[in-house]
Amino acid sequence: MDTNRIWRTDNIPLLMLTENGKEYFMLDKQGYLQHFSCNNESWILKTDNIFQQKIQGFDAVVDNQGNAFLIGYNDAGGLYCLSPPTNKAIAAPVNQDGSKTIGHLSACLDEKNNLHLLCLYLDNRQKMWWLVYLYQEEKGLWHEPTIVDFGYEFLEQSGIIINDLKNNVFILQRMVETGNYCLLLRSLPESDRRSWKSFYFPNRQEECFFPAFLVSPDNTLHFSWISCQNEVLFLSYIQKPPGGDWDSFFRIEIPNRTLTIAPLYCMDSKLVLTFKKDDELLYLLSTNAGKNWKWGEKILLPKEARLTRFRSSIGFQQREYVFTLGSPPQILYPKYTLDSFIEKVELQKEFQVLELLSLSLLTHAGNLQAANASLKQKLQQREKELARLFSGGVSQVAKMEEKLHAKKMELQQMETTFKKALEELQKKIKSEKEELAALNKDLLMQVNELYKKNEELKKEKLILLRNVNELKEQVQNLQRENEELKVKKSRALPVLLNRLRFK
Repeated sequence: MDTNRIWRTDNIPLLMLTENGKEYFMLDKQGYLQHFSCNNESWILKTDNIFQQKIQGFDAVVDNQGNAFLIGYNDAGGLYCLSPPTNKAIAAPVNQDGSKTIGHLSACLDEKNNLHLLCLYLDNRQKMWWLVYLYQEEKGLWHEPTIVDFGYEFLEQSGIIINDLKNNVFILQRMVETGNYCLLLRSLPESDRRSWKSFYFPNRQEECFFPAFLVSPDNTLHFSWISCQNEVLFLSYIQKPPGGDWDSFFRIEIPNRTLTIAPLYCMDSKLVLTFKKDDELLYLLSTNAGKNWKWGEKILLPKEARLTRFRSSIGFQQREYVFTLGSPPQILYPKYTLDSFIEKVELQKEFQVLELLSLSLLTHAGNLQAANASLKQKLQQREKELARLFSGGVSQVAKMEEKLHAKKMELQQMETTFKKALEELQKKIKSEKEELAALNKDLLMQVNELYKKNEELKKEKLILLRNVNELKEQVQNLQRENEELKVKKSRALPVLLNRLRFK
């Protein structure tokens, strides 16, 4: 799976087609961006280091006049733009202190040739990421960077920035939810560049890889992507009409050896959806703008064929992927191959019966055809597993019976031990109950005796209280008598003195 996995898209070679000619950009093994130009079908190496430094990733866009805009970043997080008419690499005024690195880059131009960038900034020490939107107005003035999203861990939160024919800007993001990378379309209205609206792609619980997209002449956004669930790959397609909701969702199972990008082509009135399995290029064709699909004849590709990014200013603006041969590429654009291929398909009657009347029939047919190889592999693995299980089945049964017997004896012994322990516990409980009953009886007798003693003490208390009251009365009587004696004494003393005086 990992050998067919596209981990990044900003290091894939890029082919550019304009009215002025053909341009080709690729990173060499040392990380220098080479620039090739083609005139009269002859390729010339214009420069082997267009940025004058090593580049980790790059993107390019082309305006309607055929002018190329190149954007690249180095391993220190420096972001550089090369644009007409100077064609000199100028550092963008963001993150030039080297505190963060860049993990992915995507660019687009609006109708005024203003540059829009989406950068994934990383802080590997803190395991933190920021998805940052950058916007350059006329005269090269940059707006303040806008953080679209940020978080910790899961550092592959990359995205692609795109614009439609009405100058609306969108961000197509791979975002983690419950451990899987799902796809999310963020819409940036022209009137308010900070008011993002989010639209989730179907089957968001699956692991989704880098998507492909195109904008058709009626301004419909078309998306294709490959996802994985339980080690099974699926190819999906959906479209978003102007001002409408998701429409024409389609999905089939594909072999596990498939490259994880499914290019989309728009040719005249036909939509072409491709995916590459080993050295085979398989096609799905739609003649009604993605409402229904039919299988095309597969094409055998040479081993040196490679995936290439494609930009064009001819007709309406296109951004897609193609397969090329050689470096620089000998097959520039698959239009010629597809034209002859479609003519061949239309001439063959056996392929006409494969035209599908509904999306469900196509899904069923795709499942039967694309899952054939994986089913064979699963059956072979299952046969080997069954043979291994059968060869060791007898010995396993004997061992299991022996273990079962030993387990039965162990359970019987445990049951006997448990019964003995239960009987001893019951005896102990009975003995403790008898002891508690005797102790309770003794306590009741003691309580009754104490109650009797308490009653006797109450009676003694009453007697003592009565005696105390009597004593108090006697004391009071004695006190009165004493007072009376004092009065009598005070009266008798003068009389006695008078008597003594007269004598």
